[in-house]
Amino acid sequence: MTQEDFSRLEAIQQHIEDLNYEYFGQDLNAIYTEIVSMNAWKSFSGKMMAEAKKELNDAKVKAYGTLITSQRATGYDIPPSIAKDYIASKCGEIQYRYDFAERVNNATAYCIDSLRSILSALKQELQTIQYTQ
Repeated sequence: MTQEDFSRLEAIQQHIEDLNYEYFGQDLNAIYTEIVSMNAWKSFSGKMMAEAKKELNDAKVKAYGTLITSQRATGYDIPPSIAKDYIASKCGEIQYRYDFAERVNNATAYCIDSLRSILSALKQELQTIQYTQ
């Protein structure tokens, strides 16, 4: 994942944090537009999750390889629990990027669900108004 892609994820997260559902009011088109944007962002964040997961797995393979080579060179065996912590530390930044992409992906799904609920309520309200007239 490039820094530009990560910055885009941060912008999406900020948009979600700043989102005020009252902004939409009775504007169905604004809700539709927001849902379309959220769907695109969900797709993008899912792609970033996949890329970050691949980078994470590649980094783990490399870190384990380095650790094993180091152990053989020194003749010192590191306990598995320490090796696991060492690998997690070496891959911490990539793990963070994966976790962040996953959180953004989940947040977009929750927003889409919320917007659908608002849209359904507004449609029901409009039907009720039309029925009473």
